[in-house]
This record gives sequence, C-alpha cells and structure tokens, in this order.
Amino acid sequence: MADEYAITISFAHQFKRFLKAEKLINQYLDNIDQNDTPVVSFAHEKLLNELINGKTKSYDYSGLTGSIVISKSTITLKYKKFLHTGGKGSKTVDIQKISSVSVSKPTMTSGKVKIHYEGFANRGYYSPKEEANEITITNINQYNQMLEAKELILALKRYHENQVHSTDSLSPADEIRKYKSLLDDGIISEEEFEKKKKELLN
Repeated sequence: MADEYAITISFAHQFKRFLKAEKLINQYLDNIDQNDTPVVSFAHEKLLNELINGKTKSYDYSGLTGSIVISKSTITLKYKKFLHTGGKGSKTVDIQKISSVSVSKPTMTSGKVKIHYEGFANRGYYSPKEEANEITITNINQYNQMLEAKELILALKRYHENQVHSTDSLSPADEIRKYKSLLDDGIISEEEFEKKKKELLN
C-alpha cells in the first residue's frame, strides 16, 4: 500500500520522467539560499508549453505601477495611468531582443522589475521618475509573481534561440530525434510527433 506522499509507477517511460523530475527538484533544492528563500516554482515550464503550443495567448503579471504581459514572442509593459512616472500607455518588446531581466525584492523600499532590451538606454543620471523599462513592486506576492515572469521570459528567449539555431542542415534522422525528445519531455503529443515524423520521411 502506497503512503500519502507516494505515486505508483508501472512503466519504464514513467520511471524515466520521474528521474528527470527528481534531478530538477534536487537542483532546485541545492540552489536554495536558506537565509532568503524566494518562492520560485516549476510552473513556468507548464506556462511555457501552453504558450508554445498555442493553448494560451498570454500571461499577465501585475506590479504597483504597471504590468507585464507575456506572449509567445513578445512582452508588453503596460503602465498604470498616474502611477507610472516614466512611461505612457504601453511598450511592446520582441522577446529575442531582451538581454536580461532583473527583479529586486521590496524591503524597506519598493522593489523593481527591469527589462533590459536592445535599443533601450537608461537616462544615465538619477531621477525620481521610473525608467520606461521598469515596473515598481511593493509586496512579496508581486515579487514572487515577477520571479515567475522572469523565468518564463528567459525560457521563451531560450526557446526562440533554439529555433533560430535549428538549421535546415539537420538530417531527417536528427530532426526526428529532436522531436522525439520533445515528445519524451511531454512538450508535444504523440499525434504531433507522428505527423512531423511523416513529413520528414516523405
């Protein structure tokens, strides 16, 4: 009889997936700073798959002075009227043009989410106004949400980079192996894999 924290597995492919899950969890636990543990989950992996597969169009993460809307290929900074002092309306950025995302934790003062992207330059001097590439956050819930947003943005960036680097020089066999890996990781379905395999072999 399995205990309340156990999951029974019956097949080899289930065993392999749980080995991967165990490895990811252990890596995550190894990286935790015991003195300041951010609440970061693996939820962004599920969100990433839903965006890539078109199941969801976008995800919205809100801060005090605005929000970040993440879609498959872009992010949109939406500024709250009268609250955001550096931007008006909204700003959409191609994910491939993003160089980095930083999230500072709110403590005695407010925290910030900053999206660094190609073509944007900071003022270069101190100003009480927010930069157009940042959103202010004021509580731990917003902080945790923005950490997830950061992970999702960077995962999407890696996805697009991999798509670009996946050149036509790959042989059909290599392409099939690539899609088999996506199938094994649960990113595509058996039906999608078989369809792609058929296309590559014809």
